Amino acid sequence: TCPHDRHHDQSQKRQILMPAGKQEDVGEFFEKTTVDVLVRAKKEMHCIDGDASVETALTLLKKNDVHALPVRDPDQRRDFLGIIGIDDIVEVLAFGKCFDEFLKNPEKLKKLSSEVISNMCNDPILKKDVKSLLGITCESKSLWTFKTSDSIAEVSSRFTQGVHRALIRRPEEEGGPCLISQYDIVHYIYTNMADKKSMKDLLLKPLKSFSSVMARIKDKSKSIISIEKSELALCGFRKMLQWQSFKNWNISALPVLDKKEDGKTVVVDTLSSADMRGISESTLGDLLLPVASYLQKTGRTKCPITVTLETTLGTAFEQTLKHRIHRAWIVDDDCLPIGVFSLTDILILLLETSTGMNLNAVNLLSYQ
Repeated sequence: TCPHDRHHDQSQKRQILMPAGKQEDVGEFFEKTTVDVLVRAKKEMHCIDGDASVETALTLLKKNDVHALPVRDPDQRRDFLGIIGIDDIVEVLAFGKCFDEFLKNPEKLKKLSSEVISNMCNDPILKKDVKSLLGITCESKSLWTFKTSDSIAEVSSRFTQGVHRALIRRPEEEGGPCLISQYDIVHYIYTNMADKKSMKDLLLKPLKSFSSVMARIKDKSKSIISIEKSELALCGFRKMLQWQSFKNWNISALPVLDKKEDGKTVVVDTLSSADMRGISESTLGDLLLPVASYLQKTGRTKCPITVTLETTLGTAFEQTLKHRIHRAWIVDDDCLPIGVFSLTDILILLLETSTGMNLNAVNLLSYQ
């Protein structure tokens, strides 16, 4: 099903109340700052034609280091059919039938070279039109669009409900349409508000003081799903998808665990849906490598960023921006992951605290 274009309707604009004693200057900043200031420096966005192949999309995602591509209508190239994200592609590739033979007979993996395995793993999905994958995930079922005159409060509110990016209808004379993401808003807010007293007070609070963070940690049904470094990368991608059937828990990354010499199990890496970018017909078999080997071969090995419940919001904020990541793992005293702190959480906390909006964060889509 192709996504439908959801324009922001000014007539249904959410009114933000400013109760006495709230962080009024931060709230005013959210309400008065428009999308225009976020997109002025943005260049022409990377797009893909709807009739291009899924393999081409994976190549472009890696080449441009992005997580999603607006899909142009091949017949009306000024129109967009939707936004294809890496999660849409992962969902169809991870459960490809070409892997079944190897999963049923793991010994086969030990006897064959990666080149031979890749030759045997031939998934027709890679050759399909990218437009056929629109709507695979909840996010790509709709094309969320905003105008440059909309406030960042309006966009941020949508970004706390399972949407990671939106299309901005920027006039052609100003550069044309562009994408805006959660990271864009979070980075802009921190850069321009970190020195304000109300924001400083908020940033000094530890993560454990925020009910929305603690609620998910206390809810055992939302315990962190992980993967051992010796497990197959494919199994990791499948774990993400198997848990997506729970509508209030959408997983796009897993902590990679390893047992150290002292017997402690710690987080050593992160496997995210973005790590499938660049997969091609010749490298499809790499998904059957142990996750540690897969991340090393694809050049995506990274030092995981961890925080604790004692970590301040400001420190967690800075870590996500400094390393340009979407999440940090919350670990206990034994360095075991017990939760996750994401860009979505940052927006929820800022909106709830600064504007008095009740986002009912516990019931929102939560991203691991």
